[in-house]
Amino acid sequence: LNDEMHIAIALFAVVSIWVVFVLIQRKKQLSGQYILDVAPPMNYSKQSGKKEDRDELRAAGLTDEVIQRIEQGVIEVMRHHILNGAQMGLSVCVYYRGIEIAQICGGLYRSLNSDAWLRVDPNTLFMAFSVVKGIGASVVLVLVDQGKIHYDDLVSTVWPEFSQRGKESVTVADALSHRAGLPGGLPGLAAVGAAHLHL
Repeated sequence: LNDEMHIAIALFAVVSIWVVFVLIQRKKQLSGQYILDVAPPMNYSKQSGKKEDRDELRAAGLTDEVIQRIEQGVIEVMRHHILNGAQMGLSVCVYYRGIEIAQICGGLYRSLNSDAWLRVDPNTLFMAFSVVKGIGASVVLVLVDQGKIHYDDLVSTVWPEFSQRGKESVTVADALSHRAGLPGGLPGLAAVGAAHLHL
């Protein structure tokens, strides 16, 4: 091998070692324990001060002690998911009949505009693509059960604006079973997903 090859190999080795070192440091820095140390789950709840709300909660058995146990349960589940690496940041709100009982936020997130890790707070926005599938399907099942819509109905019978750009013949059943031929994402969405997937 000539001198240029030796230099190239040495340079490659140095860069490889540096990359591995940086990745190890980053992984250490963002371990579940590190995240819990810098951004533990906290209660941001603005529990209603209205007497009628407090009375309704108490009548339902939701005393201050029960609400505190609910908060602690949510915090423990969040800590578990962060510590085990399942999540880096979470926000959970608990309501009873429209009355906020608890709002717990913890962990870290990054925005598309920065590499800095920020503390999750009540204003942090989360992507929630599949979260509504179960709720949406339940709503449709209730509407079908009540006879208000049918699986063979065109989506456009309940949502007229939907019947554009080749979607005129899509039925409720097609939409529910992912056979409507709709694209999997919106322009620019891949960048949003990539920013949240990994370090």
